[in-house]
Amino acid sequence: PHVNYLVTLVAGEFERVQDLHRDVPLEFWTTPEELSKAPNSFRHTKHMMEFFERELGVPYPWAKYGQVAVQDYHWGGMENTSLTTLNYKTLFGSDTENLFSSDSLVAHELAHQWFGDLVTCKDWSHIWLNEGFATFYDWLWQGALHGRNETLYALHQAAKGILSNTNETRGIVWRKFAEANEMFNYLAYPKGAWVLNMLRQELGADLYRACITAYLKKHQYGSVTSDDLRAAIETVSGRNFD
Repeated sequence: PHVNYLVTLVAGEFERVQDLHRDVPLEFWTTPEELSKAPNSFRHTKHMMEFFERELGVPYPWAKYGQVAVQDYHWGGMENTSLTTLNYKTLFGSDTENLFSSDSLVAHELAHQWFGDLVTCKDWSHIWLNEGFATFYDWLWQGALHGRNETLYALHQAAKGILSNTNETRGIVWRKFAEANEMFNYLAYPKGAWVLNMLRQELGADLYRACITAYLKKHQYGSVTSDDLRAAIETVSGRNFD
């Protein structure tokens, strides 16, 4: 079972590189002429999956994980259940890795397999529960790979962008949008991630981790509102986060 907006079908002339995480097949699909870049572009996927499983306390929830790079795609990526669609521009060879990296995008979309796919927001007014989590866990993974300063730098850069919006009147949860695209903004992504960072600092890493594990397990294969997250945190921590 999964939410219907995450259904995808990708058709074309593709070839794949394969890997395995435990018993989970990892597939990386590209056009034949770009296949040589696939191993480099997706090389950290297994490490990301191991980190997320350890950090979240919930195993990767689907039978496989595929990533496919397609042309004429107007977004960075889309976390379709068990098959992430990526812009082909995310591919890069070893000769350009000092100029460009796919790591952040790949980590963000993989984190969505838990936050957005296993548990998804009830409606777009709560989209931060998808995008804020995916953003924050990308930052945490970067710190796991490169050291804690990498996470702190991501938080610092995001804070500068958030605080530059001096006339904002909307909350992270906003029900007065006319179109869904209005909600996919800095409030959902970096500010949502910063709220999670605040909670992690308030609770401490271990208790925060236990709260998120409980939240995912209680609501897996279902939809949630921000109040469901609050309730899970309060139940585990015994503290009020109203």
